[in-house]
Amino acid sequence: MQTIGIICACKSELKPFLSYIENQKITEKAGFIFYEGNIGKVHVAAVQCGICKVNAALGAQILIDLFHVDGIINSGTAGGMDPVLQIFDTVVAEKVAYHDVEESILTEEYPYMESIYFESDRKMFAASKEYSRNCGGRVFFGNMVTGEQFIEDERRDEINGRFAPLCVDMETAGIAHACYINKVPFLAVRTITDTAEHKGLETYSNNSHKAGEIAAQVVMGLLEEELIRQLETAASDYDLEGDEEDMEDDRFGDLDVRRQQILQKNKILLDQFCNVLEDKGLSEKTIRQHLSNAEFYINDYLMSYMSMPAYEGHMCVEGFLGDFFLRKCMWSTPASIKSYTASLKKFYRFMVDCGQIDKADYKDLCDTIKESLPSWQEECERYNDPNTDYFDDFEW
Repeated sequence: MQTIGIICACKSELKPFLSYIENQKITEKAGFIFYEGNIGKVHVAAVQCGICKVNAALGAQILIDLFHVDGIINSGTAGGMDPVLQIFDTVVAEKVAYHDVEESILTEEYPYMESIYFESDRKMFAASKEYSRNCGGRVFFGNMVTGEQFIEDERRDEINGRFAPLCVDMETAGIAHACYINKVPFLAVRTITDTAEHKGLETYSNNSHKAGEIAAQVVMGLLEEELIRQLETAASDYDLEGDEEDMEDDRFGDLDVRRQQILQKNKILLDQFCNVLEDKGLSEKTIRQHLSNAEFYINDYLMSYMSMPAYEGHMCVEGFLGDFFLRKCMWSTPASIKSYTASLKKFYRFMVDCGQIDKADYKDLCDTIKESLPSWQEECERYNDPNTDYFDDFEW
C-alpha cells in the first residue's frame, strides 16, 4: 500500500486530519509526534513540524526515513501576495522557492540545482487540478515562496518583483528541499489567511483555524478521490502480468502517449507565447494572466477534456466559454470570461504568426467571440445567481 506523508506547521493545521485517520498508531521521534493510519484507502503518516523551514525540513526527512513515504503533502496556511487572492482562497504550488536564501547557494553548491525552484510532482499536481474543478472553493495554481519573515508591507514589493508568487509562508520550501534531494514526490496546499488589503498578525490569527481546515479538506478530498487513482495507476505499471492485461494497458497507452506529446508541444508554444508578450512590453502581471488563461484552455480543456491539440482550439471556444467554463470552473464570472477572450485572441494571433493556424481560422474565432461574448456573460450571471434556478428554462 502506498504511504503519503502529511506535514503541517501548526497544531490547528494538523488537527482536522486526526479525526479522519483510522487505526491510529503514534510514534515519537526527535521531539516530533507522528500519527500513522488510514484516510480512506490511503495509508498516511502525519506530523506537526513546527514553524520555520529548518523544522519543516527535519519533519519531512523523518517522514522519508522512518515511514518510507511515497509522497509528501504540505497542508497549511499562507499569506496572499498576488492581488487576485482573497482570504480563504486555496493555493496549490506548481513551484516553490526561498525568498531569503542566496540563489548561488542552491545552484553553485549542493544540491547543484538548475534553478532556484523546487517543482511539485507532476501527477500530484495534475490530480489536484482535476479535483479542484468540483471541490466547491476557489483554488489557484502557481508559485509559492518561503522565508523566515511574516510579510506585511516590508519586502512585499521586492518579493513580488523577484518571484511573482501567489503566496508566502515559512515552511514549504524547506519541505520541498528535503523531498528534492530524496527524490520523493511533493505537493503543497495552502489556504490564505491575510492579504495586502487585509494584513497583520491579528488578521492571520483570526483566520488561521478556518484556513487550516479548508486546506485540510482539499487535501483529504484529493486523497480520497483523485490522488488514490493516480497512485493506483502508477502502481499498475509494475504489477500487470499476462498478455490480457498488457493488451488492456496498451489500449490506454496510445492515448497517454498522445497526451504527453500534446503537453510537450503546448509547453513549447506557451514559452514562445510568453516571449512574444514580453517583447510587447506588457507588465509581468498581465503576462502571467494571459499565460494562465491560455495554459488552462489548451491543457486542461483541449488536451485533458477534449484530447485535442492547441491548433484545433480556434473551433472550440464556444463549447469552452459557453458551457464548460460555466459549469466546471468555480471562478467563472462575466469579468473572467472577458479576460479569457482577451487571452485567447492574443494566443491565437500568436498561433497565426508562427504558422500553426491560418488567418481565416483566427477570424472565425474573433467573430465567434464578438457575437457570443454578451450571451456567455449573461449565462454566467444566471448560472451564478443563487436566487435563480438555472435549469428552469430547459425542456427535459
